[in-house]
Amino acid sequence: GAYAEIEYAWDDPAGSPTLCIAVPRRDSEDNDAEDGYDAAEKQRLDEDARRMFGDNPERAVLYLMQQGQLERDPVSVARWLLTTPGLPKARVGEYLSQSSDFNERVLQAYVAELAFADMDFEGALRYFLSLFRLPDEAQQIDRVLLQFAARFCEENAAVFANADQAYTLAYATLLLNTDAHHPLVKDKMSKASFVRNVLEAPAVVGDSDSEGPFPSREYLEQLYDRIVAQSLVPKIGGVRGEVSGNADEADVEVSNGATVAQLPLEQMLRSEERRVGKECRSR
Repeated sequence: GAYAEIEYAWDDPAGSPTLCIAVPRRDSEDNDAEDGYDAAEKQRLDEDARRMFGDNPERAVLYLMQQGQLERDPVSVARWLLTTPGLPKARVGEYLSQSSDFNERVLQAYVAELAFADMDFEGALRYFLSLFRLPDEAQQIDRVLLQFAARFCEENAAVFANADQAYTLAYATLLLNTDAHHPLVKDKMSKASFVRNVLEAPAVVGDSDSEGPFPSREYLEQLYDRIVAQSLVPKIGGVRGEVSGNADEADVEVSNGATVAQLPLEQMLRSEERRVGKECRSR
């Protein structure tokens, strides 16, 4: 078939089931005769590109395009990123979060290939963040989470009133994850503070567009407990839960040198400035 089923599982104290995600199969083998490369040469080009990607993702993608192994369109690049084993996750995140028009379209195509229908919000976010490592900069994180929120809301219209709300909860959950698991954050966020800050965020209570479904207070409390019990991201370099996976102090910096512990959650969300513009209310 056109799609391969990828299984993803994590150690969940609550016993969550394994997730199955559909991603496109690569069809480059069907085009061997057309581009003049035999299978061995294609394998060599692919290996060269993977090594190159670890040093310079942009150069690796351009190399494959020049060799005729990638179409010069965002969908082809997104599928290569999704289906090529061994790509450094930090470099994938770096490439997807760049601000150029082409990279942003690759990010949109990448997220569009993911199947979130009927998935729990937390499970979808955990799966999404397992595919790559988020970069350090807040603007780059924004770009990635905005696309996640739009896609999740598109496939789960009954969960949030709009994609701003999905973005708000995704960002808040990421900040909670850093707060709970980064060793440099000593003054941990309480459950009551997390729930209050989410429910009082502008995207949740700001205007008439906010009216509609939103996860309950009980769900937010349970979400807090699960994130505190288990980091959103795997253990990397001896540190659990950091935004970027690095173990230095810069990881916990989120904006203008301030740390998660220093900035109130409602200030970090600033959802009125980050409108996704995608209505997700059930029609």
